[in-house]
Amino acid sequence: MHALQNRAVLALRDLSQRAGHSLTLVGGSDAHTLGRVGGAYTEARASTAEGFVDEIRKGRCGVGGSSQTALRLLADVNSNVYEYYRRLYTGRREAGDRRPGFADAAVATACLPAALGGLPSAVALLDLARQKIVSGRILTRLHGLDWNSLGALHAGRHPAIS
Repeated sequence: MHALQNRAVLALRDLSQRAGHSLTLVGGSDAHTLGRVGGAYTEARASTAEGFVDEIRKGRCGVGGSSQTALRLLADVNSNVYEYYRRLYTGRREAGDRRPGFADAAVATACLPAALGGLPSAVALLDLARQKIVSGRILTRLHGLDWNSLGALHAGRHPAIS
């Protein structure tokens, strides 16, 4: 997640706590390369998996890690594109990968100019921009949100509901 999304999540948690609600934050990554696995994580004091989950349920945990930057995202995208074509053309595949047929190789080869021209990177950057816009809108809406009215609305007690 990028820093603006993290700020939106923290703002949501802070507003909910002021209204007497409890939200437990957990960390996790949407890693698409092995190098980014564990880039965000949840910490809790426990010696078993069940104990770890119990600590999270009780809200006794913390989050750590780093935010995704545009440069890291581009590095991941380009690494994935390179690995895809390397495996396709060298025949070196991971265990369980199916052998591409002629049609797969033909389509991949036809798409190669777009891949080399930066289309995957452009799509990733456009998606990152979209996420930042959405996060900014969420922050703007959270700033003016009345959590007590929201709780009453959820419980069916809002004055506007008759």
